[in-house]
Amino acid sequence: MDVEIIEADRKEDERGWLLKILQRGRIQGQAEFGELYLSAARPGRVRGGHYHEQTTEWFCLLQGSGTLSLADVDTRERRDLALRADTPQTVRIGPRVAHAIRCEGEEACLLLAYADRAYDPEEPDTVPWPF
Repeated sequence: MDVEIIEADRKEDERGWLLKILQRGRIQGQAEFGELYLSAARPGRVRGGHYHEQTTEWFCLLQGSGTLSLADVDTRERRDLALRADTPQTVRIGPRVAHAIRCEGEEACLLLAYADRAYDPEEPDTVPWPF
C-alpha cells in the first residue's frame, strides 16, 4: 500500500506551539504546486470515501481525533490509522489508495491537507470507494 506515516515534531512553550507538517524534501519531484486545504468533520461523521488515479495527498489532523481508513484498490489491503491532534503525524497517501476519515469523540476534526495536483472539475481524478 502506497502510504507513509511521518512522525511530526511539535515544538511547544508558554507562547503556544509550532508544527512543521510537510517540508520540500517530502514532495521532491513535484513540478508545480497543487493545492492546500482544510477539511472539517463533525463528531461521528465521515469525510472522504474515494481514491485518486494520479493525485498524492498528505494529511495532518490539527484538531480532534479520528480514524483514517485506507484501502489499496488493487490488492484490497486495508488499514486503519488512529489520528490524534495531540500526537501529530503527517500521512502521505499515494494514488489508488482509497481513504476516508471518521471523526471520533466529542470534538470536531480539522484536517490540513496538501494535494500535489489542483482539483480540476473537468478532470476530477476522484473515484468513489465504499468503506
